[in-house]
Amino acid sequence: MAGIHIENSWDVADVAGAILTYRFDNNQILGNSGDGIYLNHVVSGTTALDGLTISNQFTGNTVQGNSARGIEVLTGLSTSSTDATISDVTLATTFTDNIIGGADAANGSDGIRVSTMVYSEGDTSAVSGVALTHTFINNSSIGNSGSGIVDENLRIDTYGTDSALTASTLGSYLDGNTLTYNTANGYLQESIEAQTWASSLIDDVVITADIRNNDFSDNEQHGFHNEQYAVRSYYYSTTSNSGLDITFDNNTIQNNGYNGIYFDTDGRGGDNTWMNYSITNNVISGNGANGSQYSVYAGLYMYIDPSNAGEIDKTLFLQGNTITNNIGDGVEVYVNGDDTDDFAGDFGGGALESTGGNTF
Repeated sequence: MAGIHIENSWDVADVAGAILTYRFDNNQILGNSGDGIYLNHVVSGTTALDGLTISNQFTGNTVQGNSARGIEVLTGLSTSSTDATISDVTLATTFTDNIIGGADAANGSDGIRVSTMVYSEGDTSAVSGVALTHTFINNSSIGNSGSGIVDENLRIDTYGTDSALTASTLGSYLDGNTLTYNTANGYLQESIEAQTWASSLIDDVVITADIRNNDFSDNEQHGFHNEQYAVRSYYYSTTSNSGLDITFDNNTIQNNGYNGIYFDTDGRGGDNTWMNYSITNNVISGNGANGSQYSVYAGLYMYIDPSNAGEIDKTLFLQGNTITNNIGDGVEVYVNGDDTDDFAGDFGGGALESTGGNTF
């Protein structure tokens, strides 16, 4: 059983316009036979939703020795009929100054798992003005029997025809966290995606990932593992004025069993679309010891795999990094697609005005 277990299920009509805040401050959550804290919000219905804020806040908690995850937070919002639009929604989960696991106090699975999802299923059910954020500041998640943090889902999907996705943002922010000695990854991000699935346009949708001043070291798998950043419309729909901005600055990524950093990003091109990566002032060394002759791991591995690649401006900027003594390559970058002319990389030579300072 969890130390704290909260489940909510609301109809969209009952929470339209609501501002809901859940705070967990300065608690000790120790030695429970399930999760330390389990929080699950489900909002669903068949009518339009205009206006909703849900804020989940975890500050100064000590969560140790629980047999499952330390903290698990799930937030889901969906509509399932024609004309059931979603607009003016903010869903935010923030972790600050929490101690998760530790020497002789590991949790039995991931230290933190968090998922936030918004989707509309019906035709003519557009999504607009949605802001989703996951924020992690000055937490320690150490020695857990899983990953330190699993940033499982941060995503918006529309499935119906004529169900555009517009004027929305998805943000993942990590600053000052210590994610070390976990039996899987330091940080695992499974899916930060904004997608339309049935010939519906995407316009003015931006994913931001800002990762600064963290320690992702001594984990048995990857230090930082991103499985998918993507802004894309399927079935030849239009994507415009949308993209990815990824900043990775002043982090320490050392002695992880697999890659130090692993990025896998996707997107669909169109007018004014972009994929920008800035990797600066990091120490990336000694990674890859758990590989084999068939799996040789790098310090920094990037797989950039857009559709309509010639229509997406792609930049990769490296400056001031120390990338040394990794078992495989220091840096591996793969850029796929039908046209790579719109890719610009600067590994310190100045093509994007880098001042250099990398050590490989």
